[in-house]
Amino acid sequence: VDGETSWQFETSIAGTQTTTRIYGTDGAVLTAGSASYHWFGFEVNPISSTQCEVYPLYDNSGQSRPAWKQGRDSSGNLVKHTITFASATEMQECLGVKNGGSTQDVLLCDYILAAQLR
Repeated sequence: VDGETSWQFETSIAGTQTTTRIYGTDGAVLTAGSASYHWFGFEVNPISSTQCEVYPLYDNSGQSRPAWKQGRDSSGNLVKHTITFASATEMQECLGVKNGGSTQDVLLCDYILAAQLR
């Protein structure tokens, strides 16, 4: 959301987005813009031949190797998006910043890796 500094997790299929603000295990919203490193990932698990569950993972400890934790919502529940992919034409990952104010926001990313186990 423009003007906010919280990390959010979004999944999208066929023009329909599901977006969840991410909270840590301590109940505090994960805030962007600090000088420390943040690690982010996600895991996709099939639940049927046409659906999967997607979980956001994070580590905001500032360490050089992540100790993954699953993101939580504002109620403290683990975040899980269910996607029906039977009609998906392509799948991809992306990083982005929603910017609409007079001050330009910048997202710096050292690398991104997407892999699939078969």
